Amino acid sequence: MKLKNAILAILFTVFLVSCNKNENVSIINPSSTMIEMEGEGGLAEISFIGDTWKIAEIINQNGNQPISGDSYYTDGRLITKNSSLTLNELGQLNTNWEDKGFTITKNTLKSLEILLKENCTAEDFSFAIVLKAGDETRNITIKQKKSQGYNYEKIEFSKNKEDIDSIFTQKGTSYKFDIKSSQEFYFSPFAGVNCIKSSYFESSIENVFAMTRKDSLKVEIPSYIGNNEIYLNGETASYSNVITVRESDFKNQTEKIIIPSGKSDFFALVEYKKSKISYILHLTNNRTKERKIIDGKWTEIAPTGKFTINWKQ
Repeated sequence: MKLKNAILAILFTVFLVSCNKNENVSIINPSSTMIEMEGEGGLAEISFIGDTWKIAEIINQNGNQPISGDSYYTDGRLITKNSSLTLNELGQLNTNWEDKGFTITKNTLKSLEILLKENCTAEDFSFAIVLKAGDETRNITIKQKKSQGYNYEKIEFSKNKEDIDSIFTQKGTSYKFDIKSSQEFYFSPFAGVNCIKSSYFESSIENVFAMTRKDSLKVEIPSYIGNNEIYLNGETASYSNVITVRESDFKNQTEKIIIPSGKSDFFALVEYKKSKISYILHLTNNRTKERKIIDGKWTEIAPTGKFTINWKQ
C-alpha cells in the first residue's frame, strides 16, 4: 500500500511538472530570433516547429514605427499596396526604398525567407518581424550594417546595334531689331540656356545609383561620338541617373548676319543629336574586395554645330 501511494505521488508530480512545461512551450518557436547581415545584403532562412503563426507587423527599430510596403499572394497577385505589412497565410511582403529594402517570403507554413537589399544609407538598418499565434507574440530582429561602398576601377563604352542616335531641332535665342538702315550683326547661334550638352546614365540593376552616390563617383565619359566611334579625352561626369550639364563645344562660335532696315525678328533653329551608347562599369567592394560589374546605357544630348536662321515677317 505504501509503495502504491509512493508511485501515485511520483506520477502526480511528473504530471504537474509536465503541465507546467507545456505552459511554457512556444507555439511559434523560430529557429532564430536574431539575424545580423553585412551591408551588401543577402538571404536568410528561418524554420519553425509550429505552423499557425502569422506576421502581425514589421517595425522599424529606428523610431519604432510600422513599416509599410506591398503584399502579394504566392502567385504574385497583389493583396495590398503601400500599407502596413501583415501576412496571415502564405505570400510575400516587399518594401523597397531607393537606398535599402527587403523582401520577406512565406512559401510554407513552417519557413520564412528574408532577402535584404544593399544598405546604401549612412547608418545601420534594424527592424523587427512581429509574429503572433494565439496569445503568443515573438519577434525576429534583423540587423544590417551600412555598406562600406565601392572603389572605381574603370568604365568601358561601346556602340551596340540597339544604340540608335536621333536628330532633332530646337529653337534658340530670338533677336528683335528696329533700325533705320541695314547693318552687320554678329551673334552666337548656340548661346542660351538650351544650347548645352546634357548627359545621364541608366542601368537595369536595382539600387545601383544609390550604391555609388555616397562615394561621389566620377567616371570618364565620351567627349565625341562620330561614325560609331567613341573618343575619350579625360572628360568626367558624376555616375548618376540625374542629368549632368556641360558647356557646348560651340558656345563661342559666332556668325555674321545682315540685319535689314526697319523692324525684323529672327531666331536660330539649332540641330541636336541624342546619342545612346552602352557601358560596363567596373567597381571593387571596399569591404570584401570583390569586383562588381554594372552595365547600362549612357545618353547624351548635344548640339551638332548645325543651325538655320528663321526670319519672322
